Amino acid sequence: MPRRQKAEPAAVGSSGTKPLSEVIGEMAVVACVQATSLGMTKLDKQASEQSDAQHNAKRGTGKVNVVRLPGAELAVASLKAVQRRARLLLASYTTQWGADRRLLPNVFIGDFAGEFDKLRREHDELRDNFVANAQSYIAAARQNLGSYQVLPPDEDEIALAFTLGFDLQPVPDVKNYEIGNKELEAQLKARFERDIQASFVEAQKDLLRRLAEPLENLIERMKQYDARERRKKKTKVADKAGTFKETVVTNITDIAKIFSAFNLTGDPLLTRIAEQLDAFDGIEHKDLTRSKDLRDDCARRAADIRGMLGQWLD
Repeated sequence: MPRRQKAEPAAVGSSGTKPLSEVIGEMAVVACVQATSLGMTKLDKQASEQSDAQHNAKRGTGKVNVVRLPGAELAVASLKAVQRRARLLLASYTTQWGADRRLLPNVFIGDFAGEFDKLRREHDELRDNFVANAQSYIAAARQNLGSYQVLPPDEDEIALAFTLGFDLQPVPDVKNYEIGNKELEAQLKARFERDIQASFVEAQKDLLRRLAEPLENLIERMKQYDARERRKKKTKVADKAGTFKETVVTNITDIAKIFSAFNLTGDPLLTRIAEQLDAFDGIEHKDLTRSKDLRDDCARRAADIRGMLGQWLD
């Protein structure tokens, strides 16, 4: 089994434990948001050639892309905005897993699915309104396109353009590598486990980077607020420089809520970090602004946790 390496998160326990792929597969799934939208631009070859001629440029230099459905930009943008919110929702419950997937702990599947369903209903309502007005958008586009050699989409294309959903897949299991050749099978399994190990390390690092950012921000904001208080004491004027928002703490507590769930292999250091993050629960913005001792304590705790991340991130 892979052993813990310097400057890397631990992957799994000592020899004799389950393969890492099996451990992760029992506690998490691989997720992605699936969305499609209307292609709003298309190349006008004739206008591109005319542009090259007007600018005395080599043929093919200029590319004139034309909006296919001018007048519908705001409606399309609203639909795409919901799709972006859906991706951000998934990101808030997950860590990266490869190039285009996310690792979602089983304990969050229900919460994610419930919130995603609300976004999907909002998306589908906007889509249905857009489709219902398709004829009007198309008629307006024909007028707005002028002499450009680009046709607007038809009603069928518009009706099928916008979709939003998500997909959940099990983490691949090393036991599925059975090819009849025991020696080659062992090599493939070892390679597979190394790939899983690398993906899991990157997933953990992704989570730790997301934690490091609000910790560093809190430390800096407390420093700047203390400087503001010193200026205020000296000048008797309370300027806005150095103030901070409630998110200086809530950004930490939000990620703390999911942090423990990603400790899929029971790493003791990650357990300690999760325990120390509990200290930020219940801290109010107003309390931080009123108490230097509390600011100092929060900044110290944040620095301690950030220091614990150093062996993996710095």
